[in-house]
Amino acid sequence: MAAYLKSHLTLEHDLKVTVISLDDFYLSKAGRLTLSKNIHPLLKTPGVPGTHKIDRALAVLQDLRGGHAPIKIPHFNKSQDDVMPEDQWDIIEQPQDIIIFEGWCLGAEPQDPKQLLPPTNELEFNEDKQGIWRNYINEQLQGKYRELFSMIDIWAMLTVSDFNTVFVWRLE
Repeated sequence: MAAYLKSHLTLEHDLKVTVISLDDFYLSKAGRLTLSKNIHPLLKTPGVPGTHKIDRALAVLQDLRGGHAPIKIPHFNKSQDDVMPEDQWDIIEQPQDIIIFEGWCLGAEPQDPKQLLPPTNELEFNEDKQGIWRNYINEQLQGKYRELFSMIDIWAMLTVSDFNTVFVWRLE
């Protein structure tokens, strides 16, 4: 969807558009390994709030919104489960008209800690009985993630009727 929007806005409206993914701000493999040892083993896997370099994401978005250039945009290599070398990052050379910032957990809000007491699924029941992982994520959402999400002017969300649709979309 983000790629389509960029293409449409660039070709049809002659706008300068940058697409940034929250995924590109994942902590390095080593950083997540440290989190997994110090806080909870599930933090070794990227994705949930607390596994991103939020300060870097904030800085990049602030620079882009301010019209600063050049700006380096990091990239995360999912096949290697690590941040790509800096010489392989994108460089935005000029101010942009539109920034599309995408990511699956954008806009997630913290919950009342009482809501986190019972495990909500098999993963939590089997891997996080004490709620350490859930509470860590919740704490992260109360901090700089909230600041990051507040920078977004317009929200769009793809919704699906069932998990199989997600699988089909990924195959596409």
